[in-house]
Amino acid sequence: MKLETKAFGLEDVFCYSFINEKGEVFSATNLGARVVSWKVLDKNQRLIETVLGMDSATEYLEKDPYIGATIGRVAGRIANGRYTYDNQTVQLTQNEQGNTLHGGPHSFEEAVWEAEATVENGLGKLVFHLFSPAGENGFPGDLNVKVTYTISEDMTWQIDYEAKTNETTLFNPTNHVYFNLNGHYEQMIDNHLLYVNADRYVPLLANNLPIGKKQSVVGTAFDVRDDAGTRLEDVFSLTDEQVLAVGGYDHPFVLNQPSLEIPQASIKSLETGLTLSVYTDAASIVIFTLNLGDKTIMMREQEVRHHSGITFETQALPDAINQEDFGDIVLKPNDVFRSTTIYRWHEKNPHY
Repeated sequence: MKLETKAFGLEDVFCYSFINEKGEVFSATNLGARVVSWKVLDKNQRLIETVLGMDSATEYLEKDPYIGATIGRVAGRIANGRYTYDNQTVQLTQNEQGNTLHGGPHSFEEAVWEAEATVENGLGKLVFHLFSPAGENGFPGDLNVKVTYTISEDMTWQIDYEAKTNETTLFNPTNHVYFNLNGHYEQMIDNHLLYVNADRYVPLLANNLPIGKKQSVVGTAFDVRDDAGTRLEDVFSLTDEQVLAVGGYDHPFVLNQPSLEIPQASIKSLETGLTLSVYTDAASIVIFTLNLGDKTIMMREQEVRHHSGITFETQALPDAINQEDFGDIVLKPNDVFRSTTIYRWHEKNPHY
């Protein structure tokens, strides 16, 4: 494993690349503690890009700061930017249709994190630190966040989240990386096979907030429990009201039994043969299929369009603080938040 570091377009912002013996590369930047590139060999031994990304910090800030970034303090939407805990009502900064999205404006995704990159015993390690002061976007408590990326020789990517606070607050982080295993941003993910270990999902209201209850996936477009995978083209063609409303997936899947040993989700490209699986101790995965409609975004001289990527945002359920039985995202002094997610490549279906 080799490490290369280069400037990334803004002061104190760098890109760190870990390169294995086969020439595969994982790259991340301390702007938003984000992954910017992940190149692996496909079935024909071609080195291909598997995540959406851009080549400078300024592009992310100008086009979409969430792409590939660590999201916090709270991933997803908090209804009306408000919550009540222990008889205290907290008003947060609203940044999307009256709600607080992904921690509010100019949050973790735009922060310049402290970073330390090393290679030791064949493992690449990138440790990010961020101090979020009390009152940032309305959240109480100073928050110290540590995010560790560990890259192994086989290009397995492990994310370890850790956080401490001096005052009761909320914390529910995730990573907003988009995958496209075709190797071409302009080729949609319709030919990808998706599997998710979830018997239930959470439908959305018209404003993308959860309806407040978990529903069975049986008989819906969200039943993707077949070990062989379900072709996304088939999902998108279904007349499911939830899919039609947002133009694809933008929904939380409630995991049956979160595990770091058993795949909780997997995706395979029929074009390249690449298969990626997700392991997590988080309660749910929010899957978003980049539902752009007629919009496009230029990335690396390619036109990213509707369904050019898919996320696996491991986290507690969105708006958990305002919903019953959606999980506990309250972080108290003297407690330490910890969570792990692993992305791993496979040469064949990981379920057999």
